[in-house]
Amino acid sequence: MSTGTEPPDGGQQKIGQSAGERAVQAAGDITGAIATGNYARATFHDHSVHHHYPVAPSEGDSSRARLRENYLEKLSEVLSRRPIGAAGPLNVEWQMSEGSRMSDPGALVAECLAGRRIILRGPAGAGKSVLLRRAALQSLESGIAIPVILDLSHWKPAHSQAISEISESAEARRQQFAVMARTSVVPINPGTFEEFLELGEVVLFVDGLNEVASQGTSITILNAIDAYLQQHPLRLSALVADRAHHDTATDLSPWAELELHPLTQDAVEAVLAAHFSPELRAAISDSDRALLERPFFLEQAISTGRPTLGSAESSLEQFYTQQERLTKDDLDRLSSMAFEMYRNSTRAATLAFAKKWLTDPTADRLIADGTLVKSTNGEIQFDHQIKNDFLAARFLARHEEEWNSDAFNRVTFSANSTELLLTALRMLASPPTGDRFLQAVYNWHWLHAVKTVGVSTDGVGTLFSKEVEVWLACCAAEKVLDPLIWTSEATKAMLKGLPVPIFRRAATVQSAEDIIQLSRSVDSGEDWFLRWRTTLGLGSDHSGREEDLQLLAGDDPVMGWAVSNAAKRWSLDEADLRQLRAIYRSTRDTDIRWRVVHTLGAFRSSANAELLFDALDKEPGEWVRYGAIRSLVELAIEGTDDERTQVLEGLRVRLGALSTRLQLKLGEATFVSRPPEGWAEVVGPLLREAASQQQLLVDVDRWRVLLRQFERYERGLQITPPSR
Repeated sequence: MSTGTEPPDGGQQKIGQSAGERAVQAAGDITGAIATGNYARATFHDHSVHHHYPVAPSEGDSSRARLRENYLEKLSEVLSRRPIGAAGPLNVEWQMSEGSRMSDPGALVAECLAGRRIILRGPAGAGKSVLLRRAALQSLESGIAIPVILDLSHWKPAHSQAISEISESAEARRQQFAVMARTSVVPINPGTFEEFLELGEVVLFVDGLNEVASQGTSITILNAIDAYLQQHPLRLSALVADRAHHDTATDLSPWAELELHPLTQDAVEAVLAAHFSPELRAAISDSDRALLERPFFLEQAISTGRPTLGSAESSLEQFYTQQERLTKDDLDRLSSMAFEMYRNSTRAATLAFAKKWLTDPTADRLIADGTLVKSTNGEIQFDHQIKNDFLAARFLARHEEEWNSDAFNRVTFSANSTELLLTALRMLASPPTGDRFLQAVYNWHWLHAVKTVGVSTDGVGTLFSKEVEVWLACCAAEKVLDPLIWTSEATKAMLKGLPVPIFRRAATVQSAEDIIQLSRSVDSGEDWFLRWRTTLGLGSDHSGREEDLQLLAGDDPVMGWAVSNAAKRWSLDEADLRQLRAIYRSTRDTDIRWRVVHTLGAFRSSANAELLFDALDKEPGEWVRYGAIRSLVELAIEGTDDERTQVLEGLRVRLGALSTRLQLKLGEATFVSRPPEGWAEVVGPLLREAASQQQLLVDVDRWRVLLRQFERYERGLQITPPSR
């Protein structure tokens, strides 16, 4: 790992020590103090950006004031360079819980200063970035607080590595901030930031949390911000813009969440009236008007001169073909480039990379009109994530060979930004093809297949079949009955928020019989669906189990997981269990092994426990090991006191051999909805020992969150599972 070159005079300024030092240097160094005027600066060399960090003076209020004024002047220049847009200053409205709707950026700053921790939620194109920057400008102009803006669209994989390698120490929080500060729109380092805190209120505006390379990194960043807020409770506030909700490794209980609303019809009409004739406005359909309520697409309509969009996808297609004058071949190459950028887990690329895909005139034109934004170091990125998503989705829809777990994981940034999947599905516009696509997504991650269909109110018959909708609703209903609180309650809350009725019905199931009834919501003659529904409804003591269990070993994920889930409710005898264990040992296929270990947890048996521990010790696939952990916890819950002790001790002695991710998954698996008597007392020591083994700050933070929740669970108090 390169750490840069020290100057001959040894004047290199470094952040952190040992592992922390290496982490900070993973994406570049701070080098060479340079005297400039009344204060020094240090030059930060990054693979992606060339920053000049103001180095805070060691003392003196007047020096601090000059530093602040210099910073604020540069920030004002940055904010003034960003145009409001053709539509003018739109009144983007937001709302906290059941409170009134507001659009005043000053009110948003006031809410942030009062509550200290706010997450601004909204879909792509809803105006999160615009509102956040207006709030920062309001803070700047009013002088009520010093705004510091982090733009995480500039986050790099090297930054993820750097922040993940920081060990717990007295300097760890400053090291974390040093990494995050590399995305600041005006360069700043921890020393300068802390000088600002000495001068007054500071608001940290964080844009694009969903744009970093993975949900795990998003969680790390949010935990780091929360910890920094705890260190500076009186002077520091944070406003974070994000699309997605995150998992159990983030405690959102201290954070207030604001939801962005669509633009009002009056606001949209006023903008349209200023740009389009009454005749053109009269031709706008209801679906177009709904799309125009999102600021991005209202801007798109004005820039293209076409208020009749058709759909989000056709609007963007028109933008590239009509306004940018790209040919189909040009657009295909641009789509390939966008997909490859995501495959490389980045939203930015070198100009040389771009010109591998684009002709020089096309690249130059896209840069000249601002569709591709070029930084001072020569890297380019799309001016809005929606455009990058659209192009990557366009490529995905046209290349079925990419419908696999690796590609889905990469283009969604490890499930951190999954709206792209719905965009790709809409481009297919063929129910049979859409069904295949959704089954492939399901085989990668059931949750995102469910959410993609659950928000598609007009998808049945146009994008996918009714059978797929019912199948996915039943798959989600199985999760509602999951014994793990995090899974069941979070799934239930997610389903209740989906607009498609069958998914809201899935949230209410109380038993397996309810799921069977749900599966009868459609009359179908489709062979795959009838076989799946028959398997779902098989009784606990049905004959022919040997043939059915063998379906776990097939390459059809629909039937494989149907049998895996249904078999947990069957009355399997020792011969059946031997068959399952034989299936596991006869294959190296990760999906098949995962299905087997999932089923075995429902049946107390020393041979089952032995195989599950063997899987935990030897299986290379992490998902199989995670399934083994969950099933071992199930055996502990249902076993005798002696069996429970043996299983928990077996897990304890293996803690050191587990990855930090699996250690955390073990901790989460102990939060069960119907625990045996004394459960918290016997698993508490296991969790605290696992927490004590954490070395990296990112893991310490996650276990701090989990133990805080476990304390409530231990006392029988309600815990709040994450939204999905």
